[in-house]
Amino acid sequence: KQPKLSPQQFVDGRVLAVRALSLATMMSVGGLVTLGAATFYFCGFQSFDDAFTAFRRWGTNVRQKCNMPIFDEHPDFQATRGMSEGEEWEYIQKTYIQDDDEEEEQIKIQKGEKEENDS
Repeated sequence: KQPKLSPQQFVDGRVLAVRALSLATMMSVGGLVTLGAATFYFCGFQSFDDAFTAFRRWGTNVRQKCNMPIFDEHPDFQATRGMSEGEEWEYIQKTYIQDDDEEEEQIKIQKGEKEENDS
């Protein structure tokens, strides 16, 4: 015979899982916050704007160093060479992101072409 467990001795698996998940979540979030605060402190930033500007400058430098000669042939790379980040974003919007009106117009044109081909 197995001894009967009292309610105090009984462990519900769901409750244990929720407690473990909440503890792990708190530890991971706390660890990331601590790491971020340590980075902020050791880099000597005085404000978030200061940190944001520095990381933006660093990211731009790293991205420019990663531009490999193989990309020189790509038309987008040639078109955006020497542009600022804002100018690059405007180029991407003009080239790849269409307005809803333009998109609807192209869909109508494509549907019209399909109907003509089906006839």
